[in-house]
Amino acid sequence: MFIDFWIDRLEDPFEMFALIGVLRSIGQIANDSLSRRSERAGWWGVSPKYYSVEDEHDIEVVEHVIGSGFVVAQTSITQAVTLLKRMHEDAGCPVWLPKDKAVVLNTAAPIHPDAGLSKIAIINTAADYYKHRSEWKEVEWVGPPYKNKTIANAVEIGLGPKGYHNMESALRELQIYDYNMSPLGRVIGDWREALADHVRSEGKKHGVDIHPRYPEDPDAGEQASATPPALLGDDDVPFP
Repeated sequence: MFIDFWIDRLEDPFEMFALIGVLRSIGQIANDSLSRRSERAGWWGVSPKYYSVEDEHDIEVVEHVIGSGFVVAQTSITQAVTLLKRMHEDAGCPVWLPKDKAVVLNTAAPIHPDAGLSKIAIINTAADYYKHRSEWKEVEWVGPPYKNKTIANAVEIGLGPKGYHNMESALRELQIYDYNMSPLGRVIGDWREALADHVRSEGKKHGVDIHPRYPEDPDAGEQASATPPALLGDDDVPFP
C-alpha cells in the first residue's frame, strides 16, 4: 500500500540523525561568536548602547546562524507536509488524512503553553520570519489584528520588526537555552513519529491497516533508534 511507503519516509530515523548533526554543527558557529564577544565584555555583556563594532558583528553572526538553523529545520517540516499530501493523494483523498499545511503542523504536535501554537508551527514561523522579515513594512506590524498570518504568529512568540536578539528569543521560546540547536531536530523527529502514529490510529478507525514501526523484528526498533556515537554529544539523548 502506498500509505506504508510514505509512512516509512515520514519516520525514517536516519534523515533525522543527519538533521540533528547539521544543527549541532551550525550551533557551534554561534558558540564561537559568543565566546569572542565574552572575551571582550565578559559573560554578562554590556548594555546595547555600549556595544562595540565587534559586538554588533558577533551578535549579527549569531542571529544569522540561528536563523539558518531554523531554516534547515524547516526543510524537514516541509518534507513531512509534502509526504502527508502525497499520502493523501495516493490513498484516494480520504477525509481522515490531513493534507493542509496548517492542519499538519498542529497534528500530533506539542503545544506551547503561552503562545497557543504548536512547537512545530513556532519553528516554521521563526524560519519564515528570518527569511522574509526584510520584506515586511513596519505598518504590517501594527495590530492586532494582523493581516499577515506569519507576523501574527511571530508576535505571539515575542518577535518584532526591530531588536538585537529576535532569533535567539525564538530559540528560547522552545526552551533551548544554548546555541546547540540539535534539540530542534529532536522536536521535529518526535513529531514526525507522532504524526505517523496518528495516521495509523486514524487509518485503523476507518478500516485501513498500516504497518507498525519496525514490523519485521521486535528488536529492530531498538537497533534502528540507536544514534551513531559520532552524532551524539555528552548532553544528547537519541530518539525515539
